[in-house]
Amino acid sequence: MVKWKDGCESWKLLKDLKECYPVNVADYAEDNNEAGFGVPFTLKKKNRILKAVKSRIVDKTSKYGVKLPKTVKKTLNLDKINDNTLWADAISKEMKNVSVAFDFLDPNA
Repeated sequence: MVKWKDGCESWKLLKDLKECYPVNVADYAEDNNEAGFGVPFTLKKKNRILKAVKSRIVDKTSKYGVKLPKTVKKTLNLDKINDNTLWADAISKEMKNVSVAFDFLDPNA
């Protein structure tokens, strides 16, 4: 028995559901000791996909050995530490490129 998002229920074969919902079927098969649905492979694949997604979300502090600042203040501090203006130049260039997308109003507007 499958309960769909719209609230209706219908009987479907697990082998048919496996094509569209492999992870859900594998979880169900594991919980109910059903055999023959590729449970170990599917669950391993699920874990690999989740691990890959989580690794992209993790807060990165550096890339290719370059520290990545999170605020403009930290960016300008890095420029002082490195005794150059590379980050400030990059910010200026980016602001120049995106400024065409904005309508700057007068302070009283």
